[in-house]
Amino acid sequence: MAYLAGRSSERTTVHGKRLWDGLQTLAWRPSVGAVRGNGMSAGIGLVDDKGTRKPALGRARGVVADAGKRGLIILQRAGGDSPPACGDSLCLAHH
Repeated sequence: MAYLAGRSSERTTVHGKRLWDGLQTLAWRPSVGAVRGNGMSAGIGLVDDKGTRKPALGRARGVVADAGKRGLIILQRAGGDSPPACGDSLCLAHH
């Protein structure tokens, strides 16, 4: 069991770094306010204006649809789902 746990942890570390490195390449985009993550989970906060960090509302729907056409399944957390009012977020996980 210890061997399997070690292999799983090693794999998670490798794939988590790969996920994080790939997501960091999106940070320069004008509509990406923040890229956050931990291990194999990550989130991307969308903004209308990067300078003011004004939250984007309704933008994630198109991103999710476009990603689906490419075979990537991501979840959307729409702004206003819970207080305080915030913009759309994309939630990603790799398993």
